[in-house]
Amino acid sequence: MMKRVMNRAIEMARKMEGDWQARMKMALTHSWKVEKGQVEVKANNEIVGFKDWFVNKNFDQNEAYAIRNEAYRFEITKETEKAYRFTIHTEYGKIFTWAPKSVCMTEEDERQEAIKAMNAWENGLKRNKELRQKAIELGVKCVGPNSRLKTATLERKIKEHLENIA
Repeated sequence: MMKRVMNRAIEMARKMEGDWQARMKMALTHSWKVEKGQVEVKANNEIVGFKDWFVNKNFDQNEAYAIRNEAYRFEITKETEKAYRFTIHTEYGKIFTWAPKSVCMTEEDERQEAIKAMNAWENGLKRNKELRQKAIELGVKCVGPNSRLKTATLERKIKEHLENIA
């Protein structure tokens, strides 16, 4: 039993960052809880974060920063049909919270969100470039090849220009 507890703790501590003694202390505490059946063990790193709107709504500025940037482990301590109870380990300490399963993100979910955001950004830039080119062709005032107007401003200027012509 002691060997199993120690091996589990060493494995956990190697995956953490920071002072070795602090990591081992935290890992041993957790390992003993697992051994006693006080904590349910989940697959490693299933959950790596939450959706942004959930973090913004449920945590203060400091906690949100820690969760987004400094969290190195999301530990599931309890589970219901629709939610998890988390202990979130950050560089600044632990955060305890319940979160619906629908807002929990795996590494794959985060990757898909990043791809979706990048595609939206690229589509927006493409739309802005097309509108700028159209405005130049129409001869809209204050629009040149190097102008950095927002898409909404370009749309408004083109609309006003077309209304003035008609």
